Amino acid sequence: PVVLQYMRTAIEYIQNHLDEKITLNDIADICGLSPCYFSTIFSIHAGCSFSAYLRNKRIQMACRKLDTTEETFASIAFECGFCAVSAFQRAFKENTGLSPGEYKKRSLV
Repeated sequence: PVVLQYMRTAIEYIQNHLDEKITLNDIADICGLSPCYFSTIFSIHAGCSFSAYLRNKRIQMACRKLDTTEETFASIAFECGFCAVSAFQRAFKENTGLSPGEYKKRSLV
């Protein structure tokens, strides 16, 4: 089905560009859909909003980096597509229940 192809295109793009600024309008345009329609089908098929999906993927990437590197939180934040360290810290805490520092300490245990 065509809708699944849109989803594959969107998810692949997100995965390959997590470190860049990505907007719903950008992805809708890549899929050749209106932002409103894309948002609706994405939410239905992904089970969450586009912004929540993007944030979750970025936090997953940050967790992998926290587990495997000694990079600074600022470096990780920007490599994972966050425009500010404070936005990264806030999103990380909302998604994991821990600050990046608390997460890093737990992963060292």
